[in-house]
Amino acid sequence: MRTLRIVALVAIAWAPAAFAQEAPGAVVINEINWAGSSVDAGHEWIELFNTSDHGIDLDGWQLVEGGSTHDITGCTPDCVIQTGGTFIIEAVETAIEDVSANLVLPIALSNGGEALGLLETAAHGRIVIDEVDDWHAGDNGQKTSMERREPTAPGTLPTNWGDNDGVTRNGYVLDGPTQVPINGTPGQQNSVYGTFTPGPQIAHVQNLALDAVDVFFSEEVTAATAETAGNYLFDGVAHAGTATLDAVEPTLVHLAGVAGLSAETVVGLRAVGVENTSGEPSFSEVSFVAGITPIAWIRANLSAGGPTFFTVRGAVSSAGDHDNREAAIQDLGAGIYVWDPGEDFVPLLSRDDQILVSGLLSDYLGKAQITDARYRPDGTAAVTAELITLGDFTADPERYEAWLVRVAEVDLTAGTWPAEGEWANLTISDDAGSTETTLRIDSDTDIDGSPEPFWPVDIRGLGGEYSGDYQILPRDTGDLNLCSNAPVPREYYTGPDGTQGVGVCQAGELECVGGVWTPTTPEITPAAIDDDCDGEDDDCDTEYDEDADLTAPEHCGSCDNDCTALPNVDQVDCEESGGNWSCVVLSCQGDFGDCTADPGCETALHTDTDCSVCDDDCTALPNASRSTCEEDAGSWSCTLVCDDLFEDCDSDGVCDSLTSVAHCGDCQTSCADGQNCVDEGQGYVCSDSCADGDEDGHADEACGGDDCDDSDVDTYPGAPELCDEVDNDCDDATDEDFADKGQPCDRPDDSDECALGTWICSPDQSGLVCDETIERHESCNGVDDDCDGETDEAWPTLGQACDGLDEDLCENGLLVCNQAGNGVICEEDPAAVKTEVCNGIDDDCDGETDEGLEQITCGYGECVNTVDFCVDGIPQQCVPKPRPEQVETSCDDGLDNDCDTFADDRDLDCTGGVGGDDGCGCAAAQPDSGSLALLLLGLAALWRRRRG
Repeated sequence: MRTLRIVALVAIAWAPAAFAQEAPGAVVINEINWAGSSVDAGHEWIELFNTSDHGIDLDGWQLVEGGSTHDITGCTPDCVIQTGGTFIIEAVETAIEDVSANLVLPIALSNGGEALGLLETAAHGRIVIDEVDDWHAGDNGQKTSMERREPTAPGTLPTNWGDNDGVTRNGYVLDGPTQVPINGTPGQQNSVYGTFTPGPQIAHVQNLALDAVDVFFSEEVTAATAETAGNYLFDGVAHAGTATLDAVEPTLVHLAGVAGLSAETVVGLRAVGVENTSGEPSFSEVSFVAGITPIAWIRANLSAGGPTFFTVRGAVSSAGDHDNREAAIQDLGAGIYVWDPGEDFVPLLSRDDQILVSGLLSDYLGKAQITDARYRPDGTAAVTAELITLGDFTADPERYEAWLVRVAEVDLTAGTWPAEGEWANLTISDDAGSTETTLRIDSDTDIDGSPEPFWPVDIRGLGGEYSGDYQILPRDTGDLNLCSNAPVPREYYTGPDGTQGVGVCQAGELECVGGVWTPTTPEITPAAIDDDCDGEDDDCDTEYDEDADLTAPEHCGSCDNDCTALPNVDQVDCEESGGNWSCVVLSCQGDFGDCTADPGCETALHTDTDCSVCDDDCTALPNASRSTCEEDAGSWSCTLVCDDLFEDCDSDGVCDSLTSVAHCGDCQTSCADGQNCVDEGQGYVCSDSCADGDEDGHADEACGGDDCDDSDVDTYPGAPELCDEVDNDCDDATDEDFADKGQPCDRPDDSDECALGTWICSPDQSGLVCDETIERHESCNGVDDDCDGETDEAWPTLGQACDGLDEDLCENGLLVCNQAGNGVICEEDPAAVKTEVCNGIDDDCDGETDEGLEQITCGYGECVNTVDFCVDGIPQQCVPKPRPEQVETSCDDGLDNDCDTFADDRDLDCTGGVGGDDGCGCAAAQPDSGSLALLLLGLAALWRRRRG
């Protein structure tokens, strides 16, 4: 029964429009209080709302409620409802105490749900203006009203209704003297207004052929509803072919076997009944150009910014050359740019790829481009530049936009060639300045910083536009410096004016090799500086060698003083002293030394007085003045020859005295203990005159000597003091040279600076060592553990502000030591987490203000309006645009002109409405009494079922 009732309502809603004086949806049932109030269940009321742009007189209209039909007449003060105004129908006068009823009708709304219909009546028939098929919201326990979210969306959509939020309320009822607020908004904007979420919307249409169309939805759709072919209407005609949900992309539906489409015509496509995974049905209509369309037709027939999708086939002439989000394609007749803001596919393209591209026509500062683009590969097709003149280009620049062209013998008339990382707009001409246009060099190409072309040249590039300035844009250096193979060689010179023929500067010669001007004889242009001391004017300024560095070794003080030419030098430098520059030898060649005050390495080595290096004097060796310089296996050294009374007894390279007790008279004679070596006239011999028991050269104190311990060879006057608890030097003091012995110390090879040890004698008794085994390391604990005067220095960020592991970027915490003492952690109060709200403040500290607060959209057809939810820190409400037309003004433009949710021949105005000369048709059909009876029968049946 419910299905039959809905069919009945729809049947009348789509009845011939000759019945209607007002369009469906001009007045809607906006709020229903079916539960009454907490004081009286009979406090029921209904609010109507005028969505049109003019006042409407409801006198004579009817409200169908359950099994009853109520006439709207005798209103207070009249039955006119103004644009954007409300009309309150109350069951009793006391249903709302402080909001006057426009009309009191004996409505009796079932708490179990029922259907409502608003019918316009006139002398020529009746038409359903709006309908509600059930209670989709409201609450009997809380006595909460059922509020419509979006007036222009159907009342039969469950998602278009919601409960009053209990905060935004208006009106009251009386419980004795007490005012009890109503949980509703009679006479005011609904609390849930603007929160309507439609079902899946058609987001994109792509043609593969006239009979094959791909439909992309805004969200995932269910296979059962998406593959119901009849859910897709082309210009109002249900699709009779097949519909297949893509196996990988659940938002894409492939329609095949599409019939009745003509190429290069705009078609309206509507999806009805296609549901998302939450069961919300589609309520969406778009237009598209049928078939794969020539680019020239698109440019000539579609308006930029329009909502019509189209598909073209083109070969890629530029793939991110000027912007990594932009490509250019062309077919046999025209070219167009493709803008890819997400950089999804441009980086995947290459020149000469052929692709199918679908999208919307847009305009960027005069340049036509495809936006919202989708593409698929379609083979390859080589793009060849069309040879034109600049006269051709300036006469019809739109003809060459996004089209690859070539212009011969172009000269530069104004502008400076860009350095690397810069861009330039150059002025060029191919007829000596009579015709000029802009040559745009983008810094995104490899052209900036490259050598300037040898003007005049052939150039190749794409036609483009920027705010009315038409340009030719070369893609890379290969598009410049072009030529034909016919031209004869020519002279070229790129140096500054006035320098050709001066000094060494001269022109070169170019030849056309492989279509590119190529230098075959190089030019000579001015050097940046003239510093080579060659006697030539290298920078072509009529002077020579004026920039030479006279501090360099090659030109020390003057061009003709070359330190590197000094005799036998290996490394040399130029140094200044007293304002004069002179050569300084750093090293000589192997057989020479710089042994004199003269510059250079004049002294030959490997002599007795300069053996291996300067002043390596073999004759100056101790007690060996007769030594000589000798070579052994490439190494030069002194050969020892000892003086008289000296010999190298130990073969250690030192001449030993033959007058010592160790070698007395000869190397083999050693005096006995207590003997001395003395000369008794016939050479040195051992004598018993006084004993030296330890043979340290100091006789025992017992025989008049000065040795305080004649049994220890290391103890005698003047002996080195050792750290050994012994008076080694016989001065009556022990270890006096080691004053720190026994003092605290810090071992130098540990990581701390704490004096935890004691100085003791070293094992070899030559000094002190620190006896320390304890070593301290710095921990994060607020203590100077390693005694270096700093606390927790290994963690310099300690105590700084930080942002913890929360959702914001605000530094609401401090870095503190972790429990292990080996690092820091961010300690932050969880209550300090901040989220972005609409208030003009960067709440979450991410550098942006009020970001991530999306737009909201309301209205249908030409009344659709989209606004930012947050503007200047203030939350916004979305209000549909005023309805531009009262009736459908065109039946083939794919637009819902009168914002009644129906377009073209799906609108009653296009099948015989009341639009007169302003509408699309005015058939004078008579009332369909059968349809009206079916409506009443359906409403009555539902009323009986729900109240029975």
